[in-house]
Amino acid sequence: GNGRRLALSEGSFTIADTDAKPPLANIGVRMTGGLDAVTHLLAAESLKPFASLPPDVAGIKGQIDGRMSLDLKLTRPATPEDTQFRVNAIITNFAVEKLIGKERLESATLSLLADRSGMRATGAGRMFGAPATIELKRTGKDKSEAVIGVTLDDAARARQGYAIPGLTGPVSARIVASPGEGADLNASVELDLTKAALDGTVPGFAKPAGRAAKATFQLVSDEAGTVLEQIAFDSGVGNFRGSAKFGAEGSFISAKINQLRLSPGDEMRVEVAKAGDGLKLVMRGTMFDGRPYLQALINPAPDASKEPGRDVEIDFKSGTVNGANRQSLSAVDLKFSRKGGLIRHFQVFGRFGAAQLAGNLVGQGQVNVHSDNAGAFLAFADFYRRMEGGTIDLSLNMAAGRTDGQVLIHDFLLRDEPALRRLVTEGTNVREDRNGTIDAKFDATAVEFNKLQASFSKTGGRIEVRDGFMHGPQIGTSLEGAVDFAKNFIDVKGTFVPAYALNNFFARIPVLGLLLGGSSHEGLFAVNFRISGPASAPTLNINPLSAIAPGFLRKIFGSGDIPSAFQPQGGAVR
Repeated sequence: GNGRRLALSEGSFTIADTDAKPPLANIGVRMTGGLDAVTHLLAAESLKPFASLPPDVAGIKGQIDGRMSLDLKLTRPATPEDTQFRVNAIITNFAVEKLIGKERLESATLSLLADRSGMRATGAGRMFGAPATIELKRTGKDKSEAVIGVTLDDAARARQGYAIPGLTGPVSARIVASPGEGADLNASVELDLTKAALDGTVPGFAKPAGRAAKATFQLVSDEAGTVLEQIAFDSGVGNFRGSAKFGAEGSFISAKINQLRLSPGDEMRVEVAKAGDGLKLVMRGTMFDGRPYLQALINPAPDASKEPGRDVEIDFKSGTVNGANRQSLSAVDLKFSRKGGLIRHFQVFGRFGAAQLAGNLVGQGQVNVHSDNAGAFLAFADFYRRMEGGTIDLSLNMAAGRTDGQVLIHDFLLRDEPALRRLVTEGTNVREDRNGTIDAKFDATAVEFNKLQASFSKTGGRIEVRDGFMHGPQIGTSLEGAVDFAKNFIDVKGTFVPAYALNNFFARIPVLGLLLGGSSHEGLFAVNFRISGPASAPTLNINPLSAIAPGFLRKIFGSGDIPSAFQPQGGAVR
């Protein structure tokens, strides 16, 4: 029909038993030619309900080579039910425009089996710009489906416009859809992400390559856009359930996550909607693990500082937010917005037990945070875990890729600090005896401090500390240096002043302090120290610079390195 041609050869007509009533006949023939001619033949009234492809399937091309067998009753009148057929063929160079949705199948080789129970073609070709396995099935008049298996690497996803930030490595997909419905598509999709890595796709969540993970959803697409329903993501540790909507061009519109668990114990629900050029997130729950997000904030990705960040508005409430070192913040209420790379609104409230935490935006990019429990706050954020009590005031001035700030802590205690214990036991060897020598030794397991103050700058994962000092009745210390969380490296140096309350008295005497005391936070008796090496296991080096007037000696020699002639000799500084 319509100029289509099939070459028929090796044909036969057989009646095995002419005495049968009615007799049964068989016609066998080899077919070669264009696939469009076969689809036209299968559209015959007796075959169409069982074997024909949907009429809307566009642009079918290919070549067929196979055998067809027809069993028919020689009776009058004959009906379609009196005919049985079988087709067994190989299809090469098979191509279909818009096989499922807008996607094209090309360069396929299929093995075709068909009879009155249906049709099944299996093989391999290319879809989504990558090699794919193909299974086409038709089991009745209105029951046809295509099952596509394809693996997309980073390059293939980028070519198809499916690139997702933070997703790297191959992703295997199994798609079950009804073909031949124009641009409309109703498909079940299953993604295997075991061989892929996820890092930064969702802030604070990461999955290494090799850990099992899969996602399933129902995809419904038409001219108005695409809806993902019944989304289920499971990676062992993290999982979520929900739905999402996209526009006609694939632009994100909204998502609703009824269950979000990115860490064990999470109980959250999230609604995400497009707001201008950014996103608005409303998050509600009873329990949330904040540790991954705090870690991402403290130690961001190497290229994070190069991007201003997407516009975002967050409205977050949770009964409990778990932090590091077994610290929890309760009754958390956070509101945050960023636009054009600048923070427009920030407000947070919570409690560490009975102690309050509060923070707010007080100027262009300036955030102030106060807590009545400095030790819990620092441990929660995984900055430091050996402080107890205290009040903390933190001021942050945030610009693109950089944060400058000041920290002030009053009335706290350091418990079981190894570096402090070594400074006390090894850094000072003077005692007060009958000759009047001052004893600076004391119990370093629990040391009280009145004040800690420092200025700092943070760029990426690197924090630089300037003009840092802390002091209490027993000791005082000043320090400066840097901690690089990304490289796990620390380099901090400072001066340790024992018997601070008495020792620092000399620095406050106008003339004597100028000559002997050094800065207002040093004393008459002091040692220099340096902490350097891996941040997880740094090395403390103590230089007994002198036990006398470090400020005075630095003024003389111009640095903290004292010539050997001034080093301790015979157990005492001369």
